[in-house]
Amino acid sequence: DQFASTMSDLSYQSFKKKAQQIAGLKGSKAKPSHVRRYIKSRKKDEKSMKAAEGLQNLVSALDILRKISKLSPNQRQLNMDIRRLIIDFDNVSLEAQVSDAKSIPQVLQALKPLSKNGKVSKVPTQYKATQGKTIFGLQFKTRIHSEDEG
Repeated sequence: DQFASTMSDLSYQSFKKKAQQIAGLKGSKAKPSHVRRYIKSRKKDEKSMKAAEGLQNLVSALDILRKISKLSPNQRQLNMDIRRLIIDFDNVSLEAQVSDAKSIPQVLQALKPLSKNGKVSKVPTQYKATQGKTIFGLQFKTRIHSEDEG
């Protein structure tokens, strides 16, 4: 009986020492309930940090627009006016017009590296072309995390 009591006391003293070392809980605050609260708080902080790390890797709509601008054929070769750009999570829909219909395949080819699976599809447009221009619509799934770039 005394052995159990001594072991219990030693265990509690060890617990208090660890609570003080790890959680910074001293004196009367080094109780199991406070340690549980500390652990719960740390787990919550860890989840928040993981969520924040995930957000840092997300590619924003502006990143996608910048990539489209970079990937599109040289502006001197091609005058492209983007009429509509919709980015919904990883789905990108683009409606644009060009002065030369022969340049549409160039745009399509230039956007393929931005596509998640290398596919860019032509889609119908909602707009009418300005006189002397050709309007076209494209749609593709993009990579949504910056770590996917490459």
